[in-house]
Amino acid sequence: MLGLLAGLFWWRWRRWSGLTRRARRLIAAGTVAGALGLALDVVAAALGSSAQAGAALLLMGAWWLCLGSALRAGRPVFGWFTIVVGALACADAFDRLVYLIPVVPLGPGWIRGAVTGLWVLCAVVVLAPRRARTPAEQPADQAGVAT
Repeated sequence: MLGLLAGLFWWRWRRWSGLTRRARRLIAAGTVAGALGLALDVVAAALGSSAQAGAALLLMGAWWLCLGSALRAGRPVFGWFTIVVGALACADAFDRLVYLIPVVPLGPGWIRGAVTGLWVLCAVVVLAPRRARTPAEQPADQAGVAT
């Protein structure tokens, strides 16, 4: 599912007109990192390697951080929510690779899993195509009609 969303963000970013060059580069770099992370996650699951799973989480966290930073200007709530998901993925990678985080009763992977499910639903809403409004459907203040 995350691979499909990465592909959709890659495809849609080329059509969004309000993105700066920096935002376009962040989305491109993040999507490459995310695709590598997803591929490494499949390899890690096949081999049962915790180190590779942590590296995959780090790459996917980089994807979410890049995507959130790029989308903050146009969609601030979704952009910040994406940054939070990326930070949780990086915390989960730290938890797996370096040192167990002792402060939380649940591992960061549990929290990240729950938040990622909500993020997927929000991403589907953001990526859903919107139909253009006709002049009859526009509100009076946008249609140029004086009341």
